[in-house]
Amino acid sequence: MIRTYSVRIDVLRGGGRVTSLSPASAPTINCNAESAIKSSMSCMVYPDDKADYLSDELMPVQIINGVEHPCGVFLPTTPQGAVDENGAQTISIEAYDRGLILQQDKLEAPLYFPAGTNYMTAVGEVLLGAGIENVLATPTDAALAVDHEWQIGTDKLTIVNGLLGEINYDQIWFNAYGVAIVQPHRTPSAEQIDHQYTPEGLRLQRQANWETDAFDAANVFVVQCDNPDLPEPLTAVSINDSPTSPLSVFRRGRRIVSVSKLDNIADQQSLQDYADQLKLASMMAYDTVNVYTDNEPNHGVRDTVAIVHPEAGGIYQEISWGLILEPGAQMYHSLRRAVLA
Repeated sequence: MIRTYSVRIDVLRGGGRVTSLSPASAPTINCNAESAIKSSMSCMVYPDDKADYLSDELMPVQIINGVEHPCGVFLPTTPQGAVDENGAQTISIEAYDRGLILQQDKLEAPLYFPAGTNYMTAVGEVLLGAGIENVLATPTDAALAVDHEWQIGTDKLTIVNGLLGEINYDQIWFNAYGVAIVQPHRTPSAEQIDHQYTPEGLRLQRQANWETDAFDAANVFVVQCDNPDLPEPLTAVSINDSPTSPLSVFRRGRRIVSVSKLDNIADQQSLQDYADQLKLASMMAYDTVNVYTDNEPNHGVRDTVAIVHPEAGGIYQEISWGLILEPGAQMYHSLRRAVLA
């Protein structure tokens, strides 16, 4: 089937489109779940007098078979103009998702939340103070176990992600429409597949450096929270004893222990969930593959991907992806295998 494909870049002001830019070359979008700001865009466009490149936002849009697919909302940083030998003017732009707003907005006065404050209430207040109003958040009953205070100069991205980490939520990220996503950490499973790829059109590259990474990889995870405001210190232990994991105590015949400390956590269960998350992340990092597919819309952060392939079939978590917005381009994915045993 032949599919039609085109691209435009909408200029947003106050959430509404004021004009659309014409790309002078194919824009690229990259997403990395392990970066503080998850998504970025690079593009070269022809000038448009209606656009303010220092205050407007940019939304690249793929049009595939007549259907529009937004690819994120980005804030330009240092646009640079150029003129070629024929006198044609272009503007090169590096842009980042709305996480940049939170990173650049720092406290101008100390911020304080008393013990007992609901975590989502605290997060929502910080987001609203930074002008982030469009938020899709999973509610929680968890409340701060101790008073929290941040000093002048602390950036709001650090505050939000710190609060979310205490209840084992993923770091905040922004979807294809620029909506802030606040959700619990999700372990990849066959019951929740976001994307599936088969050998047709799939190009596979398996990374070959796992031996070095796995040599001293921990299989016992001890996490402590010893805040003087807590009634007593908290400790959680998570052991990789899976018979299918090459890193496990069972398979290696010895315990390789990682000890980490946290300043704050919501409760004992949250601490145990955090230790379990460290264990699962270690197990997944053992087996990483890179694949290339056709450009596909609607990828987020840490999506669950199923691969049907004789060499690397399984369930994976998507750690990063890259997208070139032009006809026939391939999409890059870096995936970590989920250990379901």
